[in-house]
Amino acid sequence: MARWQHKTRWTLTPSFRQSMISKINQVLAPLFRSLCVTRDKRESHSSSETWCRGFTLIEMIVSLALFSIVITISVGALLVLVGTNEQLQGEQSVMTNISFALDSMAREIRTGTAYYCFRTNNTGGTNNLVNENNNIDTILDDDVSDCESGNNSGQTYHGIAFKEGGDSITADDDRILYYFEKENDEPTGKIFRRIGSQPPQSILYGGVGVINFEFFVTGAEPLEGTGNRFQPTITVLIEAIDLTDPNSKVYRLQTTITQRTFDI
Repeated sequence: MARWQHKTRWTLTPSFRQSMISKINQVLAPLFRSLCVTRDKRESHSSSETWCRGFTLIEMIVSLALFSIVITISVGALLVLVGTNEQLQGEQSVMTNISFALDSMAREIRTGTAYYCFRTNNTGGTNNLVNENNNIDTILDDDVSDCESGNNSGQTYHGIAFKEGGDSITADDDRILYYFEKENDEPTGKIFRRIGSQPPQSILYGGVGVINFEFFVTGAEPLEGTGNRFQPTITVLIEAIDLTDPNSKVYRLQTTITQRTFDI
């Protein structure tokens, strides 16, 4: 069965074509006039004549060369701006993350008591603070320990444990533990926070790699009866890199905290 197909054929009327040509002339006429110059006509009776010329090949080549140079410089500058913006956003993200973690630790440590530095190479044993089956408060009780030279001696785990001074964080007066765990065969590690017998939780997002996390504790012993005359002071140092950037620089943050409650 043959199909009937309807095809519409468009034609341009003479009046429409004349209208389009007139509009094109109106647009191009100023351009053509700009290429026209007036010169004296010495070989005829008229005083002058107007003649028009086009672009020469040399002028076209020079124009294209200048246009290419301008476009290349502009695109290069735009790419530099985009790359710089991405780099600054990455740096800001890393610094914001590290600063938030450091401020959170500082607030808890400042109101804490009974600071205890520790370091270990494994998670085994009933007195191991990083073992998830052990209760930190049961192991340490009221024990304290200074680490004036830092607690990073090449061990896999090192950190600080302390009692929170208020009821806002731990309802049962459990100890809070912050510690650094170096990943196997990797230059970076992670920072964990653990309360009592609860499982540890990472306090940094996965895009940040911690190179070093260290505590310097002095004056942990009570002032009364021990000969210690100094209020407990804790210095926290964090060194980290951006794992999403192969050429990331090292970001270093440090803060010093003094125990808020009077140590007696």
